[in-house]
Amino acid sequence: MREESYEQWKDLNLKEADPFLARLAQWEEQRQRVKLILIPSESICPKPVREALASPFTSVYAEGYPPSLMEGATEEELEDVEEQLIRYRRYGDRRFYKGTEYVHFVEALAKARVSRLFATTQCPAQNIFPNVQPLSGAAANNAVYQALLQPGETIMGMALAHGGHLTHGSELNRSGRLYRPVPYSVSSRTGRIDYQELRTLAKEHSPRLIVAGFTSYPWAPDWIELRQIADEVGAFLLADIAHPAGLVVAGLYPNPVGIAHVVTFTTHKTLCGPRAAVILTTDPALAQRLDSAVFPGEQGGPHVNKMAAMAVTFAIAKTQAFRKLQENIVGNAKALAQALENQGVRICYGGTDTHLLVADLKGLGKPTGYPLLGEIAARILDLAGLVVNRNSLPGDPSFAQATGIRLGTPWATQRGMGPLEMQEVARLIASILGEIRPFTYRGSTGPLPRGKLPQEALEKARRQLLELLEGVDPGILPLGYPHQSSSGKSALGGGNRHQEAFVRVQGERAWAFLQEVCTRDLTGLEIGAVRESFVLDEEGKLLDRVRIIKEGPESFKLESDLGRAFHLAVWFRNLSDGYVIFDPEDLLAKVQGPVKVHLESSGKGSEHETHSGCIDMEERIAAPKLYQENPSLIDLDKPYFIGLWALRECWPSESPPRWEPPSSPNAPRRTPLYSRHRISAKKMAPFAGWEMPIWYGSIQEEHRAVRKTAGVFDVTHMGTIWVEGSDAAHFLDLVTTNYVRWLRPGESQYGFLLSPGGAVMDDLMLYRLEPRGYLLVVNAANAQKDFSWLSAAANGEVVLDSEGRGVCFRGEVRLTDLQDPKAGEKALVDLALQGPASRALLEQMTSTLSDRWVIRGLRKGQIAKVSLGEISLWAARTGYTGEQMGFELFVHPQKALELWDRILEAGRAFDVVPAGLGARDSLRIEAGLPLWGSELAGPWGIDPFEAGFGQFVKLHKPFFCGRKEMLVKSQGLKRRLIRFRLNQKGVRVVRSGDLVFHRRSQQLMGWVTSAAPNGQGIQMGLALVESSEAQPSTPIAVLSRERMKTQFSEALGAGQRIPLHEEGLILERFPGRDISW
Repeated sequence: MREESYEQWKDLNLKEADPFLARLAQWEEQRQRVKLILIPSESICPKPVREALASPFTSVYAEGYPPSLMEGATEEELEDVEEQLIRYRRYGDRRFYKGTEYVHFVEALAKARVSRLFATTQCPAQNIFPNVQPLSGAAANNAVYQALLQPGETIMGMALAHGGHLTHGSELNRSGRLYRPVPYSVSSRTGRIDYQELRTLAKEHSPRLIVAGFTSYPWAPDWIELRQIADEVGAFLLADIAHPAGLVVAGLYPNPVGIAHVVTFTTHKTLCGPRAAVILTTDPALAQRLDSAVFPGEQGGPHVNKMAAMAVTFAIAKTQAFRKLQENIVGNAKALAQALENQGVRICYGGTDTHLLVADLKGLGKPTGYPLLGEIAARILDLAGLVVNRNSLPGDPSFAQATGIRLGTPWATQRGMGPLEMQEVARLIASILGEIRPFTYRGSTGPLPRGKLPQEALEKARRQLLELLEGVDPGILPLGYPHQSSSGKSALGGGNRHQEAFVRVQGERAWAFLQEVCTRDLTGLEIGAVRESFVLDEEGKLLDRVRIIKEGPESFKLESDLGRAFHLAVWFRNLSDGYVIFDPEDLLAKVQGPVKVHLESSGKGSEHETHSGCIDMEERIAAPKLYQENPSLIDLDKPYFIGLWALRECWPSESPPRWEPPSSPNAPRRTPLYSRHRISAKKMAPFAGWEMPIWYGSIQEEHRAVRKTAGVFDVTHMGTIWVEGSDAAHFLDLVTTNYVRWLRPGESQYGFLLSPGGAVMDDLMLYRLEPRGYLLVVNAANAQKDFSWLSAAANGEVVLDSEGRGVCFRGEVRLTDLQDPKAGEKALVDLALQGPASRALLEQMTSTLSDRWVIRGLRKGQIAKVSLGEISLWAARTGYTGEQMGFELFVHPQKALELWDRILEAGRAFDVVPAGLGARDSLRIEAGLPLWGSELAGPWGIDPFEAGFGQFVKLHKPFFCGRKEMLVKSQGLKRRLIRFRLNQKGVRVVRSGDLVFHRRSQQLMGWVTSAAPNGQGIQMGLALVESSEAQPSTPIAVLSRERMKTQFSEALGAGQRIPLHEEGLILERFPGRDISW
């Protein structure tokens, strides 16, 4: 075999050396053709510029700057190569590396050309000092700050939501962290900069630097007025013209060179060049400071190939053709803005005179009670082939909730489009936006905006855009699947209608996808087996009749005729993407996915033209008629399928079988650690049917230990249930509210068990330990009830819906009560080690380096099997104390006592203490965590949304037990759980049921659900109040309900004492990472 040599790689082309990357580049080139890119910060980089980027200069390192004699040279002087080289060899250069003689030409040429490009009659090229080394606009701006400012000094830039940039003082960027930002904004009256307001703001705050530059503000500024304001307050003026630099060169935007102290811009927006940036100044002293700030201050060696590409870009930008391009870009932007206005889309800021515009989405979309936000509009437009970006507008609460989209015309203009095409583009955009039905899920960090539109609207837009693009780019070919879900053209390219064709669905969620798309229940379908089914569309009408063949665990073949197969594939692909409406009564539902959907043909004529429902698309049969004629092909009692809503008249009405919860044992049970608690615990008490330790030293001491070091809790009384089987994930997704199929082995999630009527039966933690095996941890008070109900559900003995359809689980799943002695070696109980020192303690207790690394590598919510010496256990980075660092340790009951002793013995060096249920309660209250029976269900019937945990109720699942009721409860919450603290220590103990009043209005707000002192002795609590009153920092008063009843029922006499209220404050619903220490 011939030995491989590196020499063979040197002359290969990309396709030969790296076929996959070559394909990626090819796909990207095609994407740029089959989509219309309307992002104002992007443009087409010409071929000579790309050739320069790929030139040999990419291999050279060149820290430093060219020789001084070359820096001010004109382009003509640089072309005298002999003169420049003899000078270089005699006098040297300012580089840290040798071998850069031609690099000097490249950098000096780029400088000479850019100086000529931005020169004016008042400011000739020789008076401009450029730096062409910045790698990006952000690097250029940061270098300017470094050159001109000291940390802590004040900068003024336009607010991000009003059109500014991250590097102009945003708190998300270091410009807003190293320096004191004072944002200015546009006038609420005119939508433009009010220079008098800006002057007043500048005089109030005395900035050291004023930044004038915009990423979405579409109007040209008054540079002279801005310079006057800067001079009045003794500030530098930075003109960031990253976006309109090409317009400046073409004379279509005022040139700030010679007016502003410093000018920065990028070369890849309207200049249509490489991704790079330039700094310009007309002050030679500032130029030296700026050069030092770029190198060595901000970055190391420059990218010489990028400077070569910049030089080419500047040469092109000097041409009359470039000026004409810029004129057309501005003309197209104005035409697009006007056309959108004519279509009913409001354009922010009153229009544009540049290359960009911003559309206001407020009021667009179909009315659903939710706003159409920029992110979802941009996603759906991209699916149709129109590429835009979301954009914040003045008044938006956050960038995540931006209500605008930003559009630009450089790319479209470069492709040859003009005002007529802009009218068609505007019509397409407006039609898509008008069809979107917006809605919102609850996420862990806030609202998750989403939206859907009819498939017909999406496909029509795709077809029309492709026709528009073909008009300026003849011969354009769609990328095809999987790069595009659909382009409006058949992937099979036509052919005989009755030619045999089929759709193949693959992926780890393929079965779950088809289970919700097809009318037949696919549970129990074996590999090689066939099941016939209907597929219904969004109107509840027949789309196709298919034979479903299971080819493998994650692969299914659906046989159909050619015409139907194409429509079926498009439907499936759009459903997999998740943005088309399939249930007009339930926008929030989403079919499980994603899946791979392939449309294939055998090329053979069909011998059975009727087996797959060979019916014209116009003759789609309504679902009720299908059921009357073929009841065996529609399983009405399966949890969900598309079109189920259309069969409501056919639903059976069955009385659900009665399920009786098991009786609780009379005698309290004892944990495996009971013998230790009898010796060490100062207080034991019954809890949830168990004799449990309440405290060992004191609740406050144990609370403080968990916050400062660590505490170990006996939670072996918590229920532990093992769920396994080929249909375990399907079963758990039906009976719990979270989405189980998200979990990978070694991950966990929180969720709820609901009754069919939506009552909270319990909350739980669910851990995926094996591909088909899950551990459920439930509350001790509900453990036997939960196991009994889950067992009945697994056996099909419990109806899971409340609508009378008789929905029951069908499938293969097995449950084991891991607290039951019959569990044998499978048995597991829980110990909780919580606090900052918990990980270090566990690492010390391991006996192997691999176990130590496993524990160190566990992220929040993860679980892994490790050994602590001879004790094998599952360690989960979870807990119920609010601590960022904490573990739950699942161990065999026979090893629990040994593990407890070993933790306390090894934990002496870490000041670890045993902690009882009293501290566990005070810790979870301080963290805002609910307790079933108090903040969930209980006397107030609190649901997950009221408790602040709606993000764990995944309403995108089309079905789970209790979902119908959760949909109702998620809308318009009238009550919410709050977290509060009292203002003073040493006051009377607050108890569950005490009344909460607004301290100012003296009106009753709600009731305390739980309360306890924290580690500092300050009483904290949770309370259920009216939603309108649940605002942080609201002053409250807590009044004892029982004492008030007793004492106010008697006549008051002189000297008689009555209970006064305790004053407090509503806190944020959940604390930050550092709870109190």
